[in-house]
Amino acid sequence: MRWTTAPSARWCARLALAVLAVLMAGCGDGRTETQRDDPADASAGTSNASSSAPRVVATAIQLAASVPDLARRLAPSAGAWRADGASLSSPGARASSAGNLGAWLPTRASGALRIGLRQSEAHTFTLTPQAARDVEVEEVEGRAVYRDAYEATDVLFVATQARVEWMYLLRDPSAPSRFTYALSLPPGLPQVTREAAGGLAFVDANGEARLHVPEPYALDAKGTRRAARVTAEHGELVVSLDTAGLVYPVLLDPAVETPAWR
Repeated sequence: MRWTTAPSARWCARLALAVLAVLMAGCGDGRTETQRDDPADASAGTSNASSSAPRVVATAIQLAASVPDLARRLAPSAGAWRADGASLSSPGARASSAGNLGAWLPTRASGALRIGLRQSEAHTFTLTPQAARDVEVEEVEGRAVYRDAYEATDVLFVATQARVEWMYLLRDPSAPSRFTYALSLPPGLPQVTREAAGGLAFVDANGEARLHVPEPYALDAKGTRRAARVTAEHGELVVSLDTAGLVYPVLLDPAVETPAWR
């Protein structure tokens, strides 16, 4: 048997470089897969950058994992939002029953949002955001997403026939902690009152609560849950959150629902 001659120094150097490259690729960045999927870790260094709409939804689902009901409402629901003229309509807006809760989203984040009882303009109020950017809505398997609707903030909407909720995804400390809407009340809901639990009730002329805004809350990247505040005064609806000590990203979740949903 004949042995080949020893490899040249150049060939050995090339082999050593190739082995080193393979070892470096295998090591990656030293983080586990769980660490890469952590919302706080994923946002580090890129929190000011705009994410894709599917990524916004994925981050919201991660943050909602500690609240099963919220995570369930964020699950895919193809066709939940449908084009309806100059807006997107919710399942409740298209339902035949007059008691369902309907929502009509603007095609751009700066437009007016309408929420109310199906087939009753007299029980449908309007929220017009202040300071929202003129960004276009995107639909992601039943979730309506406005990317970068505010500084370092995405907004996404989900809905059923009895509830509509919108979630602010605050990516970093530069995101606002207060969101203000001009509130226009319809004839059938002339008054908004504060509930003992911290929410709001939209009341008809007979004093009956027809729609509710439960006390909103926030979830941070470490699973901390914190109550937020919602008020309706002087023609404005305001959602605000004390963000001190929270770890970003943070998911802030106000909603509107019918008494039947509760």
